[in-house]
Amino acid sequence: MTQAVRLWNDRGSVHMTLRSSEDALRFFGSLDLAAALGVVSCLRWRPDVTGFGDLPDAPHFCSIARKQNGAAGA
Repeated sequence: MTQAVRLWNDRGSVHMTLRSSEDALRFFGSLDLAAALGVVSCLRWRPDVTGFGDLPDAPHFCSIARKQNGAAGA
């Protein structure tokens, strides 16, 4: 993945940055993450509906969060 991003950044017009799940977590700031999931590999988001059984982790992360009542800006 590191080599692919390096190649893309050398030739593409938009640069990519690799981040860990911990790095991705910082983007959520003070928002409340879905407790059951947190930040997970995208293939683990809804593994029960894929029909493909156990899947490997993908190098992409996702989550869902919500603003607390009365919280200003996000």
